[in-house]
Amino acid sequence: MAASTNNVTMRLFRRPSLLSLTLALLLAAGCEGDVTGASSPSIATSNTAQTIRPDTSPSESKGKPEAGDVLPIWSLQNYQPNSPRFEQTYGLEAYKGTVTLVALFAGWCSYCLDQALALEDLWQELLAAGYEIQFVAIHPNDSDEEIYRNALIYQLDEEDNITYDTAGKPIYRSTYPLFQDTEQVDAWGLHRGAKDDFYLYGTNGTLKLWLTPTTEGGSVDTDFSHDGVREYFKKRLIQMTQEPAG
Repeated sequence: MAASTNNVTMRLFRRPSLLSLTLALLLAAGCEGDVTGASSPSIATSNTAQTIRPDTSPSESKGKPEAGDVLPIWSLQNYQPNSPRFEQTYGLEAYKGTVTLVALFAGWCSYCLDQALALEDLWQELLAAGYEIQFVAIHPNDSDEEIYRNALIYQLDEEDNITYDTAGKPIYRSTYPLFQDTEQVDAWGLHRGAKDDFYLYGTNGTLKLWLTPTTEGGSVDTDFSHDGVREYFKKRLIQMTQEPAG
């Protein structure tokens, strides 16, 4: 697939289920009564393909994340080739005892790609300073395509090809673990968040801070291209390493 990560249109096709088609035929024939086992199914009114973005908004019925929430239990494959646990399937419980930042990024989103690179720089700085802090990102199930996954791992050229340095080595956008979400697991849903959200978990595995963009009602600026945002994250994460585990 040769689509630019900076200008990608996702095409999803909504097709009626067999049950929906059956109900539509019954209604068209003037039938009355309930279908055994059916629980208010929605009937598709059109088979026409719709050009839409993946639904990256939080579920209102689940409420918003709050400080003190226990980290969600999920298990997904880590597709980051730089990770010691590359291609292993596990979850955030592996990082319990370590301050952990979780980001929700999509590979088709140019803003996410800039944020992912900024996080990589910050993470490397913290590690070099001796801080035991873990960064991870979760990629949405609606974007489970190689081109989008690669966009979060590597820096790509305008034709979406991996770029290389003069020594012939790939130029990476990130080296922290990247997890591919699935419809069955729905880690994004378990975190009760949306694209561009950040979650900072303490060493005891509870949520200390949930950050959503100010454009979505957040109270703290999370755009790393803005002055002061990097320092805010850095200071807050370092502070969390010094807080009691309880």
